[in-house]
Amino acid sequence: MKLAIGLKNWLLILIIVLLVLIAYHPSLDGEFVYDDNRQIEANQLIQNSSLYQQALLSDVWAFKADGSTSVSNYWRPTFVAWMIFNYQMAELDPFYWHVTNISLHILVAVLLFFLLRCWSLSIGMALSTAALFALHPIHVESVAWIAGSPDILFTLFIICALICWHFVVQAHQLKSRHLVLVVFSLLFYALALGAKEVGILFPPLFMLLAYWKGQIAMTTQQTTLKPSTNFKLITISSLFILVAVTYFLIRLKILGFISKGYIESLPINHFLYTLPQVISFYWQQLIIPIEAAANFPPRALSSISIGQFVLPLIFGATMAILVFLLSRKSRIQTLGLLLLLLPLLPALNLFAFHHEQLVHHRYLYLPVLGLLLLIIPTWQRSIGKNYPKANYLVLTLLLTGYTYQSWRFSQIWHDNLSLWQNTLKVDPDSAFNWQQLANAHLGLEQFPEAIAAFDQSINIQATPRSLYGLAKSQHLSGAHDIAARTLQLTINEYRTKIDAYLGYQIYELYAVILTTNNQLPAAENQLRKAISELPQYKALLTDKLVVVLYLQNKKATALKFLTDAQSAALTTTHIAAKMIFFRMGMLYSESNQVDLAKTAFETFLSETQSNSDPTYISYQQLAQKYIDSH
Repeated sequence: MKLAIGLKNWLLILIIVLLVLIAYHPSLDGEFVYDDNRQIEANQLIQNSSLYQQALLSDVWAFKADGSTSVSNYWRPTFVAWMIFNYQMAELDPFYWHVTNISLHILVAVLLFFLLRCWSLSIGMALSTAALFALHPIHVESVAWIAGSPDILFTLFIICALICWHFVVQAHQLKSRHLVLVVFSLLFYALALGAKEVGILFPPLFMLLAYWKGQIAMTTQQTTLKPSTNFKLITISSLFILVAVTYFLIRLKILGFISKGYIESLPINHFLYTLPQVISFYWQQLIIPIEAAANFPPRALSSISIGQFVLPLIFGATMAILVFLLSRKSRIQTLGLLLLLLPLLPALNLFAFHHEQLVHHRYLYLPVLGLLLLIIPTWQRSIGKNYPKANYLVLTLLLTGYTYQSWRFSQIWHDNLSLWQNTLKVDPDSAFNWQQLANAHLGLEQFPEAIAAFDQSINIQATPRSLYGLAKSQHLSGAHDIAARTLQLTINEYRTKIDAYLGYQIYELYAVILTTNNQLPAAENQLRKAISELPQYKALLTDKLVVVLYLQNKKATALKFLTDAQSAALTTTHIAAKMIFFRMGMLYSESNQVDLAKTAFETFLSETQSNSDPTYISYQQLAQKYIDSH
């Protein structure tokens, strides 16, 4: 079919783009929020060019460890490559990162329009669907939050793969140019997998399109169209399974496991009681997204109730029957059902989630398209065809409401304090949300507010993470003895629930507090113990230990620890580990070992040259000054 688009329709596309820019304008001057602060600002793997290979072959949270173990379920090389590209272009300028996220979303909407034209939707229906998709408020989390970009990247590459695949399956005879398109379709599908693991479920979609041979005409007779008998084409479509299996095996090799469940995973009966509530939430948000937040109230249920189980079960079952019936009306609606369900299925695996984070808006990024493809053809056949003016009225009202709601939601994601204050309005009984609000206050050095928020979090549910945050706030506010007691309580009561990275943070803070109180031998003992228990954080802990040793005038012992930690400092991705070489340079300079000092300082500068953290600028200047003067 011809995909020519007139000037009028290009102008309509431009209007959609302008509406998206209006909707997401508040996020342009937004800050790095939530996971952005760690995945971008504190991530040496995307900042140091010598670590790019390690970054692409590790899970997305690998920067928290020493690179020898996986700390999350997410191997997403496409997403990591995207972060590397953005960092190379603008380093830590949030404005640029927000611009690229919004640009990605606009590109998805434009390519979606072309895909729908390929799938035989009229220009009007394709434009309407793309516009409603682009401005749906459910997308704000993925677009206004930089760490939400995996959903956008995944959808972008799935659409690219489907466009290429369409021109293959509609061909009467496969020629060399079509084989090139097959390669591109497989490549785009692989990039989609690298953005989000849910792509493993998508080969049936490509195989179904091959079975239909691209015949997705918007007619009432389309369900009677004969399926393809081109077994060669169907066989080629099985290559998508091969790509998915290959990705799965590589992911398994890199992570070392299929899935790492949450430490307090749900019992099976709680899962069954909770699932209807979660499904009902997603239906509601797809239809009428009223509130925006980082987390929402659905909680795991331990028993059956009318309001939280029976009614959501009835609502969810009714919606499921409705969309199933709609999916049988036409092939485009069958595709809509697949695009609604396939990306949402992993989000229903509640065993993998924290009990206060069972649902998120970002999981609905692509399912929105599926719902639109189910509803819009039905509307067109039943109302739009007979009352064309109703199309313009309803579309105008929806786009106006969507634009305003997206604009309003974008403001919520502007900064950490705004995000968590608004999230607590939606979900005030979450210990996690209070903890995040406390962290936001802590980042602004609002220590009394941080302590109050941590106390509120602990009153709901005490966790080692919230107790650590409370101790840090107490220490920074000057209450060192109280902070030490809080940390000791954390260690005594929650030792089995403390992960390695938090353990490192607790020991580090404890040693800092003891040093502040001039209890240097006790601080030394704590750090020696920590190095023994957490060898993966040897370099980071040694950096703190040598300061304590230096203050006790144990310079020879400090230098020995530094020498032993050199190799660990080179392999550890955390920027603080590189301070090992700065400490060595300082000790060598004090003993007039100029060559050794210069070598240590040069290594320090080499290891930190690509880092944008201003904390280390003064150390870099001192190291360079020594090298220049000798």
